[in-house]
Amino acid sequence: MPSLITENKIEQLSGFLEKLQKFENMSYEEFEEDKHFAVERLLELIVICASDTLLNLFSHLKEDMPTTLKTTFLRAGELKILPNSLAKRLAEAAGMRNLLVHDYAKVDLKIIYKSIGQALQDFSEFAMLMSQKADLIQSEMSEPPTEETQSED
Repeated sequence: MPSLITENKIEQLSGFLEKLQKFENMSYEEFEEDKHFAVERLLELIVICASDTLLNLFSHLKEDMPTTLKTTFLRAGELKILPNSLAKRLAEAAGMRNLLVHDYAKVDLKIIYKSIGQALQDFSEFAMLMSQKADLIQSEMSEPPTEETQSED
């Protein structure tokens, strides 16, 4: 059931955001020392979890599946699932996730450090919006069929 999957992903995302919040007020020196590894992994998990949530929704809506994380968020903006401004910021976060995963040697830790607050804000907004979408999907799926949708006997 799509809404159950969405609810589970939102719960998982909320858990990752809660863990990330513990790093929000640390000093850059502490972050740089060794905490950046945990933050980087959390950012990666947050982006993937949010993308999975959207892909599940796209499947329910019978939409074509985007081929990258960035295009997943941008497509959500095009479909008005997310506000365009949020979709673009999440696509940028997906780009940072790609940099972290595929090109680690060139990561600027100051950018990662500064992104913690924005990630918390953006992905919390995403989780709230997706919770609303899950409720809509659930209500659509649980509505009794109308005369138009019932097959003729």
